Amino acid sequence: QEMINGIDRLVEIIEDRYAMEQAMRIILWSLETRQLPPESSLPLFSDSLVNETFFAILERITGKEYK
Repeated sequence: QEMINGIDRLVEIIEDRYAMEQAMRIILWSLETRQLPPESSLPLFSDSLVNETFFAILERITGKEYK
């Protein structure tokens, strides 16, 4: 059971790291274009606070809001 929890946590960390790399590219794109990318193309993080922060950063950068 502990081994499964450890593997699950490792997978979560790897997925979040990949999502963070995508998020950085999207932030740079939004800075250059001042556009919000489609919500369906955004990465999701395992932590809801990180998700909310990512959306807030994009909205601040572009001056637009997701509905």
